[in-house]
Amino acid sequence: MSSATAPPSSRPPAGPAPSTRKRGRAAGAVALIAVLVCAAVVALWWLRPAGGPQDPDGESAQSPGGALLSGRVPVSSGIPWPLEGEVRDPRATITPSDAWMKGSRSAWALDTPVGEQVPPRYATNGEVLVSLHRNGARTELMQGWDIRSGQAQHLWSRELDVGDTLDIQSDDAVWVGGTLFVEGHAINGATGEAVVLSWMKAKNPSDSKTLVVAPGRVLVVCARTGNECQARDSQGNVLWRKSTGLRAEVEVRGTASLNGEQWVWLQQDNGKSSFVNTSTGASNTLEVGTGGLCTDIRADDGWLVACGESTQITAFAADGSGRQDFDAAYWPISTRGRSECSDATVPIWERTPTLERAIAYYRDGDTSATAGTLTAADCSHLEYRAPGTDGATSIDITNDRWHRAFTLGDFGSELQEQLAVSGSRRILAVGNSMLIDLTSGQLMDLAGAQNPQDPRLAAPDLVIAAEDSGIRAAVPRD
Repeated sequence: MSSATAPPSSRPPAGPAPSTRKRGRAAGAVALIAVLVCAAVVALWWLRPAGGPQDPDGESAQSPGGALLSGRVPVSSGIPWPLEGEVRDPRATITPSDAWMKGSRSAWALDTPVGEQVPPRYATNGEVLVSLHRNGARTELMQGWDIRSGQAQHLWSRELDVGDTLDIQSDDAVWVGGTLFVEGHAINGATGEAVVLSWMKAKNPSDSKTLVVAPGRVLVVCARTGNECQARDSQGNVLWRKSTGLRAEVEVRGTASLNGEQWVWLQQDNGKSSFVNTSTGASNTLEVGTGGLCTDIRADDGWLVACGESTQITAFAADGSGRQDFDAAYWPISTRGRSECSDATVPIWERTPTLERAIAYYRDGDTSATAGTLTAADCSHLEYRAPGTDGATSIDITNDRWHRAFTLGDFGSELQEQLAVSGSRRILAVGNSMLIDLTSGQLMDLAGAQNPQDPRLAAPDLVIAAEDSGIRAAVPRD
C-alpha cells in the first residue's frame, strides 16, 4: 500500500488581475503558475471522497474532512488497537424488518468517479462501511464511512496500489466489532488504521489461510496446506500451535460448539476430517462424506452430511463424536438434473438449530422449530409453507433476472442458505438479497430506491447495493 489521500477542502482562490503590462518572461511565469494551479485542482477533484445524491430522496454522502492516512500498511504480529465487539460473518443471515412493507426510499449514494469503469466494492458490519474503487490506472481508493445515522459520513481515505488491493467482499472476510479481517489484513473501520498480520498473510494462493474468531476473540488460523492450526491473541502472542492430523490440502467447513467449547471442522477431499478445539488445539478425526459429492448442514452443536451416492444422512457432534446415520423424511439434495433448480425442501430457522432439532426436521419431518419451509417448484416459482399448516404460499420470482434466490452448487442451482422471515411472517428474505411479500407472493422491488442492482441486506432496515454508478443505500419509507 502506498500513501493515502484526503478529500480536498476548497478550490484555491484566484489571484488579483494584473493592473500593468508584464514582460514576456513574467507573463510566461504567470501562465505556468496558472497551469500548475489548475492541475492541482483537477488532481484533488479526482481524489475527493466518492459520494453524492443520485435521486431527489437521497441524502448527500459527501462530508468534509476525514482522516488523511499515509505510508504503507505496516507488517505486525499484533493489532495496535483494542479488539472489541461481536463477531459477524458476511454470510450471516439477516432477518428483515417489517418496516419494508411501507415501501422503500433511497438513503445515500457514493458515486463512482467519472470515467472509471470498474464497479466499486464494499464491506460493512451494518454500522461502518469500507468502500474500495478504482482511482486511475494504477491505484484504488479505500475509504471508511459511518452509516449509523441514515447518511454516509466520511471518516478516512487511503490510497492503494492496484497490486496491493484487497478482495473486501470475500466470503472469508470477517468483522469483529468495527475491525475487518480480510486477506491477512486487520482494518479499523472507524479510523482507517491497518496492519498486515505476519502470521495470517499467505505467500501464494495455494498457501491460503482461513481465520476463525473463537470465543474471547481468540484468532485461530488454519492453513490449507501445512497440516497446522495455530491460535493467537490480538497482540499476536501464540496460545497454541498444533498439527491437525491431516496430510492433504484441507478446507475449513465451519465451526460448532459442544459443552461450551468451539470446534473447527477441517476436511480433505477424500472425506477424512479433523475437528480442532479452538481453546486447546486438541483434535479428533473422523471419516465422513465419502459417498461422492456431499452437502453439509450446520447445527449449533454439530453437523449433518448427505452425499449424492448415499441414501442416508449422517449426523455427528461438534467434536466429531456420536455419529449416527438415518433415513430422511426431507432429503437435502435435489432429485432433479444439474441444469434444473433444486427441488429440495429447505427449512427456515429463526436461529441456528441444535443438532436435536435439525435431526427432528430431516429424519422425522418435524417443522415445529422452524419459521417455515421453502421449496422451488421451478426456477421461477417458490412455495413457502408456514409451520403447522398444510397450505402453501406461491411466490412468483419470474421478474428476477439475476436469479438471486439460487446459487450454483455441486448439485446444480440450489436455494440460498440465508433464509429469514420477519417477525410478523409477512416478509421473506432469500440470500440476504431478495425481499418477498408473503401476503401477495410478489417480489418487493425497492422501486422507491430506483431498483438497485444486486441489493444486500446489511441490517434489518438497510439495503446496500454496489453497481456501476456507485454504492447506494435504501431504507424503508417513514
